[in-house]
Amino acid sequence: MRSALVVFGCIALLATISAQETLKRRPVTAVPGAITQSEASVVFSRIERTFSRLTRISRTLPAMPKSNNPTTRAEVLTRMIRLVDEFKGEFRFTPKRIPYDGSALTVNAPARAQVERLIAWGFVAKTSPLVTGVQETLTPVEFGDAIGLFITRMADLTHTPSPKWSPYMSGGN
Repeated sequence: MRSALVVFGCIALLATISAQETLKRRPVTAVPGAITQSEASVVFSRIERTFSRLTRISRTLPAMPKSNNPTTRAEVLTRMIRLVDEFKGEFRFTPKRIPYDGSALTVNAPARAQVERLIAWGFVAKTSPLVTGVQETLTPVEFGDAIGLFITRMADLTHTPSPKWSPYMSGGN
């Protein structure tokens, strides 16, 4: 029995080392330039498809344009607003408002109130290039950071947290 466990342990160790070597051979490199509309379209369609499956809501959002033109911050924010509105009925609780400095925002007036709601609910970082940047386009790193935070907050709000593992729900210290 003991020899079988040793053999199994060695095989597991070799598999782990092999997986680590595979990961070392394929480093992630930053791509220069701005995110294109087709790249943003692929990312948002995957987000929509995933949350549609998880919440069992059929998608009703129109497709994003697919071209090699750079996508703008306004297009990304508009899509995020639409996704929040689409899945708002599936939110399990209302998040606490996050304070922010409205004077730092560089978003134009038509969508400003909705963007402020995204910031207050934690979907967008309050000092991110997405809302305070001077350029109209986003680099892959900036886009990835914004999408990562957005997905995390969507996942946070669309499941029922456990009071045992979520201290802010217990009402105590």
